[in-house]
Amino acid sequence: MKQVLLRLFFLCVFQSLFAFDLKESTVEVIGTTYQYNYFYPWSAPKTLYQQASGIVLDKGRIITSAKAVKNASYVDVRLAGDLFLFRASVISVDEEMQLACLEIQEETFLKKSYPVRISKQSLDHARSLSIHGFSPSQRRFSSMQVDVFACDLLDAEKNAAQTSLFGLHASYHLFSHGACLFAEDGFIGMALSSPAIFPSENYYKVVPTAAIQDFVESKVRKTFPIRYQGMHHPSLKAYYQLPIYLSGVLILEDYPPLKEGDILTSIQGEDVENDGTVILYGKKVSFQQLMHTYGVDQLLCEVWRSGEVKELDVPLQDKSQEHVFRQPPSYLIYAGLVFQPLHELEEECSIALSGENWIVLSKVLVDEVNADYARVAGALIESVNGIKISSLQEVEKALKDNSEEMHTIRTARGELLVLDKTRSEQSHLKILKKYGVLQSKLFPS
Repeated sequence: MKQVLLRLFFLCVFQSLFAFDLKESTVEVIGTTYQYNYFYPWSAPKTLYQQASGIVLDKGRIITSAKAVKNASYVDVRLAGDLFLFRASVISVDEEMQLACLEIQEETFLKKSYPVRISKQSLDHARSLSIHGFSPSQRRFSSMQVDVFACDLLDAEKNAAQTSLFGLHASYHLFSHGACLFAEDGFIGMALSSPAIFPSENYYKVVPTAAIQDFVESKVRKTFPIRYQGMHHPSLKAYYQLPIYLSGVLILEDYPPLKEGDILTSIQGEDVENDGTVILYGKKVSFQQLMHTYGVDQLLCEVWRSGEVKELDVPLQDKSQEHVFRQPPSYLIYAGLVFQPLHELEEECSIALSGENWIVLSKVLVDEVNADYARVAGALIESVNGIKISSLQEVEKALKDNSEEMHTIRTARGELLVLDKTRSEQSHLKILKKYGVLQSKLFPS
């Protein structure tokens, strides 16, 4: 009972000392996403909302969770106790750290908000913290005291970009993605949602202020962009003659000095498991987390190649933090033929089929004028009216400038589509109305 009363006393003192800081420094971030249907690009998008808590730094900059910003069409920010929404610009996003940096230069926001005080303590020395943020259900500012009960800390002096795993005695689910951690003397870190490697444990990812300041200053980040495959199957191991005492992942493409067919068995002295994880502080994490752990420009790797283990120094690449808002799908409809850029469909399906700028006949809105061509849907388009095309603008120009009585469209497989120009133009509006299409084209001019 005494401990409970003592905690309540210190919590009241803490809130009274930092009430101004917390209220004016903590914001609600609302990311509005238009979910487009890339396979029916003319249809109206669904509107989705992602909410997170953020912390105000100097110069109108705000740190929040990347989940609220990813794929957003625009981002708004609301101060605690204020109904007014401020439109924010996204400066940078780091999905590996799950952080996003926003900026608002509106004078009203700069007057109402208050840059947070940064704690001088380190996470490994703080054992009693206060967590603050916005509840996704109640949409209001909330706070509670939490205890750190487990630490898997990395050395903050080795790498300012490191993140840590903490256990928090708190009903963290009451808060949205991203809540702000405060020590007695100020802001000490951002608590993010639980990593997938601890789906059933009360662990939360905490990004310390050193990492946040490094991220805000836009220091260059490093990445290890390789494609790999797990080595679980015994036949796969036998094919590459991988010894039974080794594990690792199969490299699927060249990344000098790594070669396709290499088996990556170790990074910085840490054994790589067959699923691409390493054991770090007794927990399984992706080997890509080692980039933030060591903070170096290259990694010492061991690979199994041609029947022997080789040591290689593998360089890391700079990673851009520039954020691009998701745009609506581009398309052009003519006489019921729906043309789309292939790269947009590849991005939506998370696949890569070609390095060239292809236009695809994605769909045929069947009508008398095009009924025989529904079977060609999905074909890549080589040329329109004898003109090789690589963009929707070129398709539109080739159709518009044609002085012949027929339109000819040739696919990459050599198939020829022929449309009567007069009948096509007469049927165009009728087809759009029949299929409920309000706009026959959408792409940058």
